[in-house]
Amino acid sequence: LSRRSVNERFSITSIVLDGRGVPGQRPISFTGFLGGGKDVRYNFVLDGASGPQTFFFDDRFAQLTSLRFSSSDAFQFDDIGVFTGDAPCPSSIPVPAALPLFGSVLGAFSILGWRRKRACG
Repeated sequence: LSRRSVNERFSITSIVLDGRGVPGQRPISFTGFLGGGKDVRYNFVLDGASGPQTFFFDDRFAQLTSLRFSSSDAFQFDDIGVFTGDAPCPSSIPVPAALPLFGSVLGAFSILGWRRKRACG
């Protein structure tokens, strides 16, 4: 994978690899280039017997200029999670904006109910 636009970077989050048909475990090496001569590396082991496998990359694979991978055997790849531009690689699932509001309303009703119960009793 390589972005050829001027100064446009990308982040990779995941990739699905399938090596069925080739027996045994095979290492696959990914090298992400960050620019300025810096790179990051990650190695996965693909098990040919279990079918498609999803592999996840960490935050080190954000803001890449290019990505290379190598393996001694053939395999198929699919569903590559990529973000382009200045967006950072998401590290977790964000909390919906309404969830804190829901919690505070629930807490307010609890306090009102407690005060009402205390005033009657």
